[in-house]
Amino acid sequence: MKISIVAQVENWRGGIQQYSQNYAEALFRKADTCAVGYESYFPLWLYPGEKENITRQHREWKEPVPVYNILKYYSLLSVYRAYRLLHKQFKADVVDIQWCSTFHAPILIPLVLLLKHFSRASVFLTVHNVLPHENRRIDKSLCGMIYRLADRLVVHSMGMKQDLVEIFGTPPDKVTVIPHGICFEDSSRISREEARAQLGINEERVLLFFGLVRKYKGVEHLLNAFGKIKDDFNAALLIAGDFVEGREKYDEIIERYNMKDRVYIHARYIEDTEVPLFFSAADVLVQPYQNFTGQSGVPPTAYLHSRPVIASRVGGFPEIVIENQTGLLVEPGKPEEIAEAMRFFLRDPVKIEEYGANGKRFLETELSWDSIADKMLDAYAGQIVLSSAGKESTRLEEK
Repeated sequence: MKISIVAQVENWRGGIQQYSQNYAEALFRKADTCAVGYESYFPLWLYPGEKENITRQHREWKEPVPVYNILKYYSLLSVYRAYRLLHKQFKADVVDIQWCSTFHAPILIPLVLLLKHFSRASVFLTVHNVLPHENRRIDKSLCGMIYRLADRLVVHSMGMKQDLVEIFGTPPDKVTVIPHGICFEDSSRISREEARAQLGINEERVLLFFGLVRKYKGVEHLLNAFGKIKDDFNAALLIAGDFVEGREKYDEIIERYNMKDRVYIHARYIEDTEVPLFFSAADVLVQPYQNFTGQSGVPPTAYLHSRPVIASRVGGFPEIVIENQTGLLVEPGKPEEIAEAMRFFLRDPVKIEEYGANGKRFLETELSWDSIADKMLDAYAGQIVLSSAGKESTRLEEK
């Protein structure tokens, strides 16, 4: 079976690039695999966050996956070149397009149409966000169009599958659910004490928010929750990630609760080599998203470091954060619930160790890239059979 991943696997920082590179490597170990990437992924002047080093590769390749950086967000000619490579040169049986933003709809929809009508490839769409995080009126139409065109959709949780069925009327049997793997696999060991010393943290317990800070991620609710408990525990809040829309409103909350000396902010993109430092310093990861129709690679990183997770009951979190086993779930936008979940762990450090160990086991058994690649290969093989049967049926009808 010949498989091609269409994704930004190189020269862009962020979760989608990390996911796609890890996934391409896992497939390459099991099947004939290549990646078609982007020569121009996004106009930098439109990117709202820190632009320094944004196009830097986040880590070296572990496997020699052939990569063809062809696509340009503004060029239909690049779409035809990608189609020619996939159909004529590589002769792909499966093309798996990583879909996370409607910004790329003007090139990805034509690519799907070319592959569907003029190649033998089965077209998969791995849907990382059912709808964009901050969606516009046109986004639903663009998503609906490409979801209808693809042969099969892959999502990372049952909740996302339900969203596809309810919002877009997607037939349930067209959607395959496969877990989200870990984006950061470096489990370099560093003690809590050493990590906190390097970060200048003196408190006994540390709560971590990790990732780009955007409105939908609910960091203001986390700050309000921490403000409610800061006087009850010797605890710190560590926020690590670029503030995409500015940090003024967050600083105002910190000032209101007079907790500047208890909130440690690293307002920048965190390099892969630094990830173990932040998770080693933490006791608990908190993901207080307000709304979400996707899945996150951050909880698996917490599990890699044996840390429990507090997350909102939105998107795919309820399927990756196993309540009362690997973490706790809270209602979105409810600082009181976030505060109570934090109290649960801060009052009983034994629970931190117990839930963290459960998370590590869950990661090793359910979320490994080897397991995910096997499940995807089964889905690819099944769809090839279905597509072949459908084409044969059409051929016979035309006779």
